[in-house]
Amino acid sequence: MVWGKKKGVDDLIEKLKTNTTTDTLLILGNRTFTDAEAKPFAKALAENTSLKELLCGGHELSAESAKAFSDALAVNSTLKRLSFGGKNFGDSGACSLLGEWRNSGLETLDLSFKNLGTSTMSALSAALAYKGNSIRQLDLSRNKIDDRGMIELGKGIKLSPNLLHLDVSSNCFGEIGCKAVGESLAHFESRTMKNFTLVMDNNANIKSGGVAELT
Repeated sequence: MVWGKKKGVDDLIEKLKTNTTTDTLLILGNRTFTDAEAKPFAKALAENTSLKELLCGGHELSAESAKAFSDALAVNSTLKRLSFGGKNFGDSGACSLLGEWRNSGLETLDLSFKNLGTSTMSALSAALAYKGNSIRQLDLSRNKIDDRGMIELGKGIKLSPNLLHLDVSSNCFGEIGCKAVGESLAHFESRTMKNFTLVMDNNANIKSGGVAELT
């Protein structure tokens, strides 16, 4: 054994291939999970039917790896929760993950603290509008989403009646972004503020007028 050497994910890939994973896989920082590991991991994930939650946020992965996961998720309908990408994931990575979204099983998507902006919101909007989409909880906190980004996101919210929890705290949108969210939520009579959770703490640009746009 070599002390200090990080372990890879070969054992997890084998468990994915043989459907012997637990419900949840948490890939911590003491494992190596780069592009070299992510691509075979995604290939194994595509055919897996045992994994329910994959938490691999914090690992820096390229747009190419994100596309490999997107392809896997187009096949896999068992995974229910995904946390993916590191703090430098950015619009390039997120758009590769979301750009051709064809998943119909995922219920919770965590893209917090990924340096995401308007381009990602456009791609995410299209993903939410996908007919088979089943996302119920979406975490976009600690990004750089401005009013333009919220307008783009709002277009997808209007076409996604399943969405019931949205966290956009610690971003940079203001009153215009709040208005876009409010109009999107009002699109569905059954989805009122009583059964929809909206988290938007620590947004310095939101004043009292922005809050009024949500009521």
